[in-house]
Amino acid sequence: MFDEIVPSNLNADKFWFIYFDSKNKIIDQEKKRKELLAKGSTEGEEEEDEFNWDDDEDEEEETNESGKESGKETAKTSKD
Repeated sequence: MFDEIVPSNLNADKFWFIYFDSKNKIIDQEKKRKELLAKGSTEGEEEEDEFNWDDDEDEEEETNESGKESGKETAKTSKD
């Protein structure tokens, strides 16, 4: 099978050197990727705790409700 897959101008020693070198590079890149993901997920949780989208929605609802009520009062006073 080796003779069928590997070109004839490449000897076995060089083939296996290239193979394991490439394999080690891939493993190293995967470790770095996982470290970055782990680091990013812990930083993301901290930022998420500091910022909360729900606070903005509550403020907008309060503003809209108070604006509607003051508009009704203005309408009532202008009719009187």
